[in-house]
Amino acid sequence: MRTIVRRIEYTSRSDVFRIVPISDVHLGNVACDEKLLKATVQSIADDPFSYWIGGGDYCEFIKRRDWRWDPEVISDWLFGEPDVAAQQIKRARDYLLPIADKCLGLVKGNHEDDILRKWEHDVYATLVEALAPNGKQPQIRLGFSGFIVLRFTRMVNGTKGTTWTLPIFATHGWWGGRLYGNGALNLEKVFGWVDAQIVLAGHDHKKRAFPISRIKPSRSGKVEKVDGFCCSCGSFLDMAKYAEYKGYRPLPVGPLEIFVTPDKREVRVVQ
Repeated sequence: MRTIVRRIEYTSRSDVFRIVPISDVHLGNVACDEKLLKATVQSIADDPFSYWIGGGDYCEFIKRRDWRWDPEVISDWLFGEPDVAAQQIKRARDYLLPIADKCLGLVKGNHEDDILRKWEHDVYATLVEALAPNGKQPQIRLGFSGFIVLRFTRMVNGTKGTTWTLPIFATHGWWGGRLYGNGALNLEKVFGWVDAQIVLAGHDHKKRAFPISRIKPSRSGKVEKVDGFCCSCGSFLDMAKYAEYKGYRPLPVGPLEIFVTPDKREVRVVQ
C-alpha cells in the first residue's frame, strides 16, 4: 500500500474534471464487453478533463492447467495461443496505452495476484511498466490498495492560486455477495477506517455509489462535516458463464463516473 500525489492545475472556476474507474474488465473472457471498453477509453482520451483509475482484474489470467480453466468462456482471439496470459496482458496494454498519461493509479486485483502466486507470472508489474515506464511518467503502482491524493490548483494569470486536496482510497476489494447489501456494508466499514473523501472498490462487479459523511474538528473550534462517497466501480463482464452456473443475478455493465468541480470543492457521482 502506498500514497500517490498528483497535482492538477486548472484555470477556470467552472472547470469540471471527470474520473473514471476502470475495474474488473476480465479481458480474455468471452463475456467481456470489449466494445464498451474501447468506447470508454476513447471518451477518456478525447476529453482533456478526464482521468482514470485502474481497479484490478484487467484480464482473466487463467492458464490451461488452472482448475478454473474453461475453454467455453475464452475469447476467440486466444484460440491456439500457447501463452494465454501473455496475449491478455498485451491486449490490455494496447487498449490502455492511449490513456496511459491520464492514469492516476493502478490497483492490483485478485486475478493478477493468483497468476503470480500459482505461476510466478507478474502480469501486474508488466502492465505498470507498460503504462508508466520509469522516469517517463508519474508513478501509478498502488498494489492491492492505496491512496491517491489529488491537489487541484487554480492558476490565475500564470500564478498559483488556491489549492484544494481531494483524497481517494482505491482498493480491488475482498467481498462478494449476491445482493448489494454486503458490498455496501463493507464499503461503509472501509470509509470508517481510511482518511479519504472517496472510497473506490471493485471485485463484486456491482456498480453503485452512495453519499456518506464524517465529522472532524476544525481550527476555529467548531465541528466540520466532510461529505464523501462510497463507490463500487462496476465491471465489463456481461452475463458471464460462471454467474449463470452459480445463479447470480445479471448486473449492469460499464463504469461509474466521478465529476469533480475543484473551485466549488464539489464531488458528484453518476452511475
